[in-house]
Amino acid sequence: MTQEYGARWLVSGSLQACLNAPADGVHLNSHQLAALSERPVDDKKLLAASCHSLSEIEQADAMGADFVLLSPVHATPGHPEAQGMGWDRLSEFIARSPLPVFALGGMRPEHLQHARALGAFGVAGISNFGWQR
Repeated sequence: MTQEYGARWLVSGSLQACLNAPADGVHLNSHQLAALSERPVDDKKLLAASCHSLSEIEQADAMGADFVLLSPVHATPGHPEAQGMGWDRLSEFIARSPLPVFALGGMRPEHLQHARALGAFGVAGISNFGWQR
């Protein structure tokens, strides 16, 4: 389906499963990122990392990540314990990131324009995007 729409497929979850999947890349959570000392995939594959702080963004950059997903911008049902950073802090992190940033956490399609105005490459979401085929 991703090829049909010109999209790329990144696998998230077990790092070993990600590496074995016929995907365009790998998405690391912050715990996987912290455990690494070098890029786990070659440069032909995309490497994305979930980050929640400037130090995690720096780690992603040191690992050669292609982009980061910075979260949570707003509170989300998937992580009710995590307090959202809000637009101002997102803007600050984007300004200090050497990598392209996708805003994640409570994002909806209508947030795209505002996130891009703050310097984000885009928005990412899980439950608030009602994609229909």
